[in-house]
Amino acid sequence: KNKKKLIFLAAFFIFAGFLFFPSGFARAAGEWTLDPLLRAVRAFVVLLLSMSTTIFGWVIDINNFNKIIANNGALYKIWQQVRDILNVAFIMVLLFSAFSTIFQVEKYNYKKILLNLVIMELLVNFSFPITRFIIDISNVMMYTFVNNLLGGSGAEGALVNITGNSGLAGIFEDDDGTTTHILTQIIFAFILAITLLAVGVLFIIRMIALALIIIFSP
Repeated sequence: KNKKKLIFLAAFFIFAGFLFFPSGFARAAGEWTLDPLLRAVRAFVVLLLSMSTTIFGWVIDINNFNKIIANNGALYKIWQQVRDILNVAFIMVLLFSAFSTIFQVEKYNYKKILLNLVIMELLVNFSFPITRFIIDISNVMMYTFVNNLLGGSGAEGALVNITGNSGLAGIFEDDDGTTTHILTQIIFAFILAITLLAVGVLFIIRMIALALIIIFSP
């Protein structure tokens, strides 16, 4: 009986609160139930945003690009091995052409294939500087755009510039806002985190693709 009375009184007070103070009671109930959960979700999203910003800041740093692509000695050695294999193939083709000339096989006579063979030989042996030149041209345009957009100030500076230029800084400033404000922070922080993470992953894929292009450029 006592439990039934307590349940009845609790239901009565809840109903009375909604009836006489609908806005205040709803807000208080939302803060009691939703705010702790939303703040936990916001903390997770902020952590995700921090990780995404770190990855994004790392991949757009020209020094990291130079370490992996431009000044990577291992990459150059692998390219040399591929080039040497093709140089051996050129020698075999020349021998084949010589025998074809001796046995008067006109289709593979050295006069018909020599020009193409010389051009291929030059392109194979100079493929590394040619590829690097093309990559450097694309990087000049890309990093000029990045520096103009982000100021070239690293991961934290990139986040500050992005949020400042987009007007999101005002949304992220208040840590103790209303439930609606916290929900807005979560939505925009999550969108920004996923965007930076996607762009960062694309830049990483670009680095891997450029490394493979350099290796197999011969």
